[in-house]
Amino acid sequence: MITSYGIPRNAGNPPPPLVATHVVTDTSGTITGLSNGWTYTFTVAARNVAGAGPDSAPSSGVVPLSVPGAPSNVLAHMNGTSVSLEWTAATDNGGSDLRGYDITPYLGTTAMPSKHVWSTNGSISGLTPGETYTFADLIALGALDPTATLR
Repeated sequence: MITSYGIPRNAGNPPPPLVATHVVTDTSGTITGLSNGWTYTFTVAARNVAGAGPDSAPSSGVVPLSVPGAPSNVLAHMNGTSVSLEWTAATDNGGSDLRGYDITPYLGTTAMPSKHVWSTNGSISGLTPGETYTFADLIALGALDPTATLR
């Protein structure tokens, strides 16, 4: 009778190879403590009262993802009832291609509807002359949400 399964995790290079065994009593398990952006492979060995059997062939590699970093160098240019914004792309993409940016204008402390753009610039129109707007949230979108925010 199989009593558990041992699942070693192996990190590729450049972090030094890491081998830690995670024991589960079912045919699936969740491995925590992985570092974002590194490729991991896994093997499984069945265990019973006599000990552990041989390891399986390694799994395909998986790479944990994180949210992207914040954009920087944000510049705003007013033009009547619209504002044009430009910024420098987030340098940390979280391990996947960026999926654009969300721009959120604020009138006082009230968030206005966000606008999604695909490049490192965008504009918001329909602003009221004489009102003060801030653009406190410029969010880079990656494979995971919620994302990093520039404030």
